[in-house]
Amino acid sequence: MIVFSGDNGATHDAGGVDTKYFNSVGDLKGLKGSLHEGGVREPTVVRWPAGIKAGSRSNRISGFEDWLATFAELAGAKLERDADMSSESLVPALKGTDAPRAQPLYREFPGYGSQQAIWDGKWKAIRTDMAKTVKAKGQIHTELYDLDADPNETTDLADKFPDILKGLETKMSAARVPDSNFPLIGVDPTPANTGKGKKKAAAK
Repeated sequence: MIVFSGDNGATHDAGGVDTKYFNSVGDLKGLKGSLHEGGVREPTVVRWPAGIKAGSRSNRISGFEDWLATFAELAGAKLERDADMSSESLVPALKGTDAPRAQPLYREFPGYGSQQAIWDGKWKAIRTDMAKTVKAKGQIHTELYDLDADPNETTDLADKFPDILKGLETKMSAARVPDSNFPLIGVDPTPANTGKGKKKAAAK
């Protein structure tokens, strides 16, 4: 089996690249560094003569972490899973069965303004520029998109489907594991709101 893929969308005008001219992401929103589809939606090409019919396609949403479970299944290895393991085997999808993910696909960028996104079925919830938004408005705005109907993310449905939005926000919170080395501004507690921060203030 040979697998080709990429880890991000087209880059910004860097290294001589004319992003607008080449228009690599088409009508998708965002470029490299964005959790919008233009920044993360990448094709994956797999050659596996023994298991995949030539010319077949799959619309299964996946991440690089899914190849761990995929290769383990193909090798006949048993993974020692824990509650935090999000890898799901792609073998059924590769063989033509587009079963939905058992759990949502979650992504976060501490950099690029602080971002979060989660994909669950046709729905996607995304938070962008959280550092800027929290500073200006004191709260985070979460956008909601139906990727089946709107892969270019042109219409925010957050106000139209508040229950779906709330459910995805809850799942985002559950997926986030706070890390002091990679703080997610707008989501993690700020130093001023932690016991450690209060002690420092008192010491002054």
